[in-house]
Amino acid sequence: MSEENDTASAHGGVQRRSLAYLSTFLDRFADPSYTPREALEDDPLSPLWVANEVDVACFSAWTLVGLELFSGKLPSLHEVSVAARRVVLFAARERYAGNITWMAKALNTSRRSLREYLKKAGLYTPS
Repeated sequence: MSEENDTASAHGGVQRRSLAYLSTFLDRFADPSYTPREALEDDPLSPLWVANEVDVACFSAWTLVGLELFSGKLPSLHEVSVAARRVVLFAARERYAGNITWMAKALNTSRRSLREYLKKAGLYTPS
């Protein structure tokens, strides 16, 4: 029983450190005095190769989805797939200002299919 408690305690410590790290990282992204590149450069653990291509809205959405999906039990593959699709649709909608034609082209799908995906995700707002 003691080994189980040690494992749970170690896991809790890792979880707390991970959340503290994520909180610091997100604070830097939210700070207007930092550019996304500077926020990543200040962190020795972050992959610098993504610094030039960071879409802050999309990164934040992925982070929030990850916190929701992975707090508690492990999510099903279906839950992960639905969440991932919603984040990509959200990011496309933000990036292309809701223009269905541009979004469909960027996502390599038809406008009709895209509208259906958006409706299922609760992101469709007719013009």
